[in-house]
Amino acid sequence: MKRIKNEITLFIIILLSVTMASCGSKDSTKKAENRLGKMEVVIPVELKDNPEIVDYIEGMSEVVDAYALLMDEMIGDLSGMEGKAWDELKIGEQLKLTRAGAQFAMKAAPITARWAEYEAKKGTVVNELTEEEMLALETVYKRFEKRMAQIEEKNQDFFGGVDG
Repeated sequence: MKRIKNEITLFIIILLSVTMASCGSKDSTKKAENRLGKMEVVIPVELKDNPEIVDYIEGMSEVVDAYALLMDEMIGDLSGMEGKAWDELKIGEQLKLTRAGAQFAMKAAPITARWAEYEAKKGTVVNELTEEEMLALETVYKRFEKRMAQIEEKNQDFFGGVDG
C-alpha cells in the first residue's frame, strides 16, 4: 500500500513539474535567447494600441520559445546519433531515441495545448483587424519560423539527413 502511495506521489510530482516547466513563460523566452540567440518580440506599430493583440503576440512568442527550447533540449540529449539511420543505431541508442520521443511528446502536450488556445483566440481577434493589422500579426508566425531555423542551424549535424 505504501509503495502505491509513493508511486502516485511521484507521478503527481512529475506531472506537475512537466506541466509547469513546459507551459511557456517569460522565463522560456530568456532561456531560448540564452541557448539559441536573442530574438526580440516585435509588436508592429499598427498593433501597439490594441492590448488584446499585444497579449496575443507576447503569449504566442512565449509558447514558440518554450517549444523551441524543448526541441533543442531533446536534440542535445540525442548527441552522437546525428546522421544515423535507425538500422545503424545500437539497441541502446534506439531505446534512448524512443524514450526521447516519448518524453518530447509528453512535455510538448501542454505547449501544444497553449498553442491551440492561441490559435482559437486568433479566430476571434482576427475578425476585428484591418488588412494592414493582419499583415502585422504575421510577425508571430515569422518569429516561429526564425526560431525553428535557429534550431536547425545550431544542430546542422542532426538535421543533415532530414529533408524538409
